Amino acid sequence: MPGAPGGKALNAAAFSIVNSKTGTEGRNDIGLGLTQVDLSIARTFPFTERFKLQFRADAFNLFKPP
Repeated sequence: MPGAPGGKALNAAAFSIVNSKTGTEGRNDIGLGLTQVDLSIARTFPFTERFKLQFRADAFNLFKPP
């Protein structure tokens, strides 16, 4: 395309629409019942209007077998 900057243009024929139904595996369906459970708890203790203390505990892969 001569009117494009630098005399170059985007070639639309170089792209194609991908069929999302290709394949038979479902989304997040790999493994034998593998799941991930995360837990987070938090508590905030106010000392004054300006100062606060936060206690927080996080656990990842909570039910992962040994």
